[in-house]
Amino acid sequence: MQLSRKPDKDNTYCVSPHNEVHVDQEGRIGFCCIHKGFVGNIRDMTIKEAFTSEQYKLARAQSINNEPMNGCELCINGEKATSSGMRYNNYAEFKSMTKFQPGILRKIKIDFSNACNLRCTMCSPHRSTGWYKDAKVLDKELGDEVGRAIFNPKGREYGLSDNVVDDNLQEFLNCELIDVSGGEPFYTPQFNYLVDKLIEHKYKGQLKIITNLTLVKPNIIEKLKKLNTKLIVSMDGINELYEYMRPSTPFGKYKSKEITDRILHNQHHFDIGISYTPQLLNLYNIAQFARWADQHILAAGVFNSPLAYPRYLRLSVHPDVEYKELLANYIEEHFSLIHCSSLVHSLRVKRTEQDEKDWIFFCKTTEILDKQRKTSILNYIPKLKTYWNNPI
Repeated sequence: MQLSRKPDKDNTYCVSPHNEVHVDQEGRIGFCCIHKGFVGNIRDMTIKEAFTSEQYKLARAQSINNEPMNGCELCINGEKATSSGMRYNNYAEFKSMTKFQPGILRKIKIDFSNACNLRCTMCSPHRSTGWYKDAKVLDKELGDEVGRAIFNPKGREYGLSDNVVDDNLQEFLNCELIDVSGGEPFYTPQFNYLVDKLIEHKYKGQLKIITNLTLVKPNIIEKLKKLNTKLIVSMDGINELYEYMRPSTPFGKYKSKEITDRILHNQHHFDIGISYTPQLLNLYNIAQFARWADQHILAAGVFNSPLAYPRYLRLSVHPDVEYKELLANYIEEHFSLIHCSSLVHSLRVKRTEQDEKDWIFFCKTTEILDKQRKTSILNYIPKLKTYWNNPI
């Protein structure tokens, strides 16, 4: 059965409450990974109970009747900023499912923990334990403004127990797609436990893993070959910019070439995709990355929707308006707009007074982080020197 409806700017239709359950690092259950109208907690209810709850039934009716759903404000506001969003991404994913049927659980997305070995510049303690020390510094230096930079500055470790897998095993085995992120899945024992259970029970669906690919070892590769595995590699910068945007401890431990070599090698074993999120930090890197991806037959679908939060990292905040227009023209000329339309739109969003304020906030926040991390963004993106701390 194919989808009979699809999301657009004139409706509120979303496929997620019809077919998906998301469990976050704290056990909270929602329709997708950015839904905040939580229906319960996995410690108190099963996945099946959540999916058949009155909240889910109401959301299904609201999405069909063009009524706003509770807890979807992040998606709504993100669409206004980028012309795309999670509704569109999830629709494209479900459209490819052979067993799509409204009201039948087809996807479980689960974040076992926020444990992560990286501290990506656009992330926060809620999704990376590596961010804790940096978050404390930002909290001290930014004060009341810290919420503009990161979510949950008072970071603590979140995690789910192995019981989540055991208590919901039948739902995992029956669904068509299990989508695991984190934190970093390969950094968490709960994820390994899930993999072992799926192999034991000969899981026939697809296991999708969103990973930074730094911790994948030969033994886990051999395990994953026994399943229908798809790897989505988070990589928001290529070459020198990679180590700045996705820093490790110690800084610079992982290099871009190491990750790209792993991507190219593992293409022979798995379906591999790239998750590259366009944002202020990688504006000057986008064309370079697109050429690399195109050369290695990876261009289709490598760009996420442009970053919407934290707001100060949006593309619209970047003051180099002339370059953004040149890049938009280049993308239109050389790459498929099927996968790049929201990027082109975001590059051409008119800069506002709020963007100018966010640029100054970006400079301030970046200087604090760079001092803490003993680095400098201007060494990696020297073009920013022209605009630094200038509200133009």
